Amino acid sequence: AGCGGYGVPSKAGLGSSLMTPQGGPAEEERREKEKFDCPHCPVTFKHFKNIRTHVNVVHLGKKNHICQCGWKFGSRANLVNHRRAKHAENKRKDAGCAAFPCGECAKVFQSKAEVVNHAVFGHL
Repeated sequence: AGCGGYGVPSKAGLGSSLMTPQGGPAEEERREKEKFDCPHCPVTFKHFKNIRTHVNVVHLGKKNHICQCGWKFGSRANLVNHRRAKHAENKRKDAGCAAFPCGECAKVFQSKAEVVNHAVFGHL
């Protein structure tokens, strides 16, 4: 028997193989193959932190990252992206110079992020 399944083989199982410390190449390879399935839907993740975030945001509705404008987000990364797109200092403010036109309709936007968001959600 091993050491409680913590990546250290028993002496009997060593043979001529080399012991790899926890976190070594063998452990990394095992973790690369490991998948984390959502218990609520058919989504699978490579990292446990991602399944935890997915369950909290999608299935439990937790949005703990709040912008000064009141919008709520499930991850810090989404909050940062929102701030860059909506509250960036370098965003074009002169109304006559909205330089990001939609490729499918006549609408024009003040940032690339806004036109991408429009393309994804505006032309369903």
